[in-house]
Amino acid sequence: MLRYTEEINYEEAAQSYGVDKQSMSRWVSEARKKTQTVSRKTTNPNEMATKLPLPNSISFTKMYNAYVLCQHFGFDSTQAGQICRREGLMMEDIKAFAKVVSKLQLTDPKEVESLVSSTQKHQSKIKELEFANRKAQSEIAKKDKVAAELSALLVLSKKAEAIWRDKVS
Repeated sequence: MLRYTEEINYEEAAQSYGVDKQSMSRWVSEARKKTQTVSRKTTNPNEMATKLPLPNSISFTKMYNAYVLCQHFGFDSTQAGQICRREGLMMEDIKAFAKVVSKLQLTDPKEVESLVSSTQKHQSKIKELEFANRKAQSEIAKKDKVAAELSALLVLSKKAEAIWRDKVS
């Protein structure tokens, strides 16, 4: 069974299926309307970027990384806001990118496999960053406790000094 590709025309495909050219044309146009597919030749992320809405001077990889992290944390979370500020992106751009990416259906197994592997890499990086974040938060909590204790000791020492100075005079 032949599949229609850009290498054969409608007439050849229609003959191989035993239908007229108009039916073949209608089937292809209906299939194109139902799904948007990424070209089978497009495996390079930078080539995919030409098909996606990206702000000027923003690479596909940078936008995709921000999209994955914002999707993980939630687009309205404070972590997503921090990611946007750090990367110099607008949340509206990431949300628009997310809408387009969610509509894409990849048909090439190599593309799907590469995206799955990159997603797994991103998930491991997210876990590493979450661990580092928890560690940093615990360090901050310890330092806050030390600062509170030192300020209490400073207040007590000033009061004690004021009391002893009055007794000496």
